[in-house]
Amino acid sequence: EVAFGLGSGVDSLVASEKSFNTMLAALREGDLNLGIRGAETNARILREISSVETAWAPISEASKAIALGMPAKDVIARITSLDPGLLDATEKLIATISGTYTNPDLPFEAVMAINIAGGQEVLLEKIAKDSCLASSGEASYADKAAQLAENIAQFEQTHSALTAGM
Repeated sequence: EVAFGLGSGVDSLVASEKSFNTMLAALREGDLNLGIRGAETNARILREISSVETAWAPISEASKAIALGMPAKDVIARITSLDPGLLDATEKLIATISGTYTNPDLPFEAVMAINIAGGQEVLLEKIAKDSCLASSGEASYADKAAQLAENIAQFEQTHSALTAGM
């Protein structure tokens, strides 16, 4: 069985998984390339980052399994059995960061960038899910392929805007 039926989809999935891991590490440890000057010290935010990391781990592993050629039906079974806590944990992290660091002097663009970055996580979930469904025969390939292409394009466009400083 082909683990992934969309050619460059595996590359996009691997890049998205790596990007999400990079963002999580940057939030925890800082990353000047992403505009995060130092390691996080706020205990509440660190707890929220840990919650996101915990919820993300099984999805990250499922993404790696697809990239390594695991049959899509096995990966779909694993993903669909997961608690949908990643979205909730990510939204809570974004709200905590925004609430902690937002002040009247913070440029609107910075607040907007934080919110947009949070939306990237939702797209990653949709990309992974639609990739699995499209390649497994569980859904109409044409319908999922079109949605997948749209989500990948949106993710890439938004990622470019965020990394270029919007």
